Amino acid sequence: MSTATIELSSTRRKLFEMLGDSQAAYTEQMKNWFRKRCSKEEFDSAARKLLTPESVHLHNQFLMAILNKCQTLVNITPGPTIVKSEASPLPSNPD
Repeated sequence: MSTATIELSSTRRKLFEMLGDSQAAYTEQMKNWFRKRCSKEEFDSAARKLLTPESVHLHNQFLMAILNKCQTLVNITPGPTIVKSEASPLPSNPD
């Protein structure tokens, strides 16, 4: 198991333990944000209502662990090869 996976699992467990019965509401708000059904500001506002001031750091660590995990997946997953074309660039849009 990768370090990023372990970090994500550990951080999620700590945050969800702290959230207790509010875990489902937190998860639902996060899904809404990921699906662009709410803005980052709306997600943050909803999350703050579920978190204690002492636990905000777990929320931040969880988000960073998700980003870190995504970054490791991008780094290890081969993407399509991009071939640079000799064709002229597209004309810019005049303002």
